[in-house]
Order: sequence, then structure tokens, then C-alpha cells
Amino acid sequence: MNIHNQSERSGRMPEEQKNRKLRGLKLLVVTCAIALLSGASFAQDEASGVLRVGVRQEPDSMNHHITQFAIAYEIIGTVYESLVGKDLEGKPTNSALAESWVRSDDGLTWTLKLNLT
Repeated sequence: MNIHNQSERSGRMPEEQKNRKLRGLKLLVVTCAIALLSGASFAQDEASGVLRVGVRQEPDSMNHHITQFAIAYEIIGTVYESLVGKDLEGKPTNSALAESWVRSDDGLTWTLKLNLT
């Protein structure tokens, strides 16, 4: 009799399978928490081309330069793409519209090469 058959007969789950199920459960809990804590819900009617946004809070402005509410940034983020993205550590990445960028020696001018594809 091999070990695998013994664990099945004893009703105990192998450690690797337990860990896999625990990771899946953690992922499910985090996903549900994000969905519940999200301030907005989005739905798109592809036939009419209309994007409907349900929000729990009124945005103070749709101008991303002056808004102070997170809900406004969530809505604006569905409409506009950033020039430069950020990674998980907050460092700039070229994951958005800008393919690359260079700062001038005096620090006053930025030259960005846009990703046109």
C-alpha cells in the first residue's frame, strides 16, 4: 500500500492539497473584500456603446488636476489613460501611454515618446 492511498483512506488531505485550498480561499476572501469596499461599479452596454457607472459618493470634480475624492479618480481612470504608470512599489513604469521619457538636465522639461500602437 502506498502513502497516497493511506491518506485517502484515513480521510486526511495531503499537505500540498491543503495549502492549495487555503491559497484559493485567501484569494477568494481578498477578491470579495475588494469588491465590497470598491466605491464604484461599472457596466458597459456594448450594443449602445454606453458606459454606466454606479457610485456611492458624488465626485467633487471630474477634473483630475483638482479632485480630492478617490471616487472621482476611479471614474476618471475609466475614461483617461495615464502617460506613465506605477508599479506596486510606486516606481514609474512604461505601462501606460508613454513608451519612454527623458528629463532635461535642468529638470524643467520632460520629453515623452508615446506608444502609438
